[in-house]
Amino acid sequence: MAQKKQFKDLDLSNAFLFAAALEDEETCRLVLECILGTPVGKVKVKAEL
Repeated sequence: MAQKKQFKDLDLSNAFLFAAALEDEETCRLVLECILGTPVGKVKVKAEL
């Protein structure tokens, strides 16, 4: 059985937190800029249902 973590101990390698963080357009843009190493314009997020 997987050990439960407290919310404060999660980072973006956690699938739940990653998905939750990237639902926000500004956060998604910032993460993309960090990954790509280049400025990213406006980002449109469409969440899966």
